[in-house]
Amino acid sequence: MINVILIAPPFAGKGTISEYLVKTLGYSHISTGDLLRNEINKNSEIGKAVKNIMSQGKFVSDDIIFTVLEEELSDNKESLIFDGNPRNIKQAEMLLNLFKKKDITNYCVITLDIKKEDLLKRVMGRRICPKCGRTYNLNYKEMLPLDGNLCIDCKMPLIIRDDDNINTFNTRYQTYLDNTYPVIEYFQMNDVTVFEIDASNDLAVIFEEVKKIVSDN
Repeated sequence: MINVILIAPPFAGKGTISEYLVKTLGYSHISTGDLLRNEINKNSEIGKAVKNIMSQGKFVSDDIIFTVLEEELSDNKESLIFDGNPRNIKQAEMLLNLFKKKDITNYCVITLDIKKEDLLKRVMGRRICPKCGRTYNLNYKEMLPLDGNLCIDCKMPLIIRDDDNINTFNTRYQTYLDNTYPVIEYFQMNDVTVFEIDASNDLAVIFEEVKKIVSDN
């Protein structure tokens, strides 16, 4: 199946779609954050460098990120979903160059379209189980917890994440508009097929659209 680059504003449902692709369609989830954490856990030379950079409160350079990503792609070139990368046009350019180097030609972009007010509704309604990490949302009937505030699996009282607030959301959303949203046009200008999905639809509808895209291409 076609490789997928998933681009969406915060809280649009990237994680949910990634999980669907992995669990239902057998995709491999490529997260640069996970790859860097794996290097740290392995105590590799790159991992030591990354740990040192992060301990100083600095950002890991794109060169380091793509070195780790290139190694990951050496053994895995099919049915991949790229989540969280690229975040800006420079990273998009680096990713296309990496695809060319690795002779990866079968890929597309899926972007999620949703109004800002709907995203904020998701933010303010989100609740997390502190034990198993399962996510709920008080504003959506298909994601309601047990008895108003209990995890269905663990029966634990749910919590609100520290960053689930209006100020943090506005900052993240503006960062997306400034840096990541222009990536969509960049891909289109470079003849990459872009599919747009209405992320305000029910999950079943969204999943069916995603399945059709990856199965037909």
